[in-house]
Amino acid sequence: MSHIAEDSFEQYSMGTLEDSQLAPLEEHLLVCHECQDRLKTTDEFVATMRAALHLGDPDQAAMASAVPEETTL
Repeated sequence: MSHIAEDSFEQYSMGTLEDSQLAPLEEHLLVCHECQDRLKTTDEFVATMRAALHLGDPDQAAMASAVPEETTL
């Protein structure tokens, strides 16, 4: 079984993956536990990098703290 390329994980996590690549990637994730684990790790890395960027910009940090993490309807 071929696995997902690392750059595709990063693009998917950042929301920049091309639409034409979304369906094949998501179908593969449904059946491949190894890639599910790799995506989780990539998601955590992207979240950490975004948080670090906010620490260096007081305006961004203030905006990030004002937005609730979860919204329930």
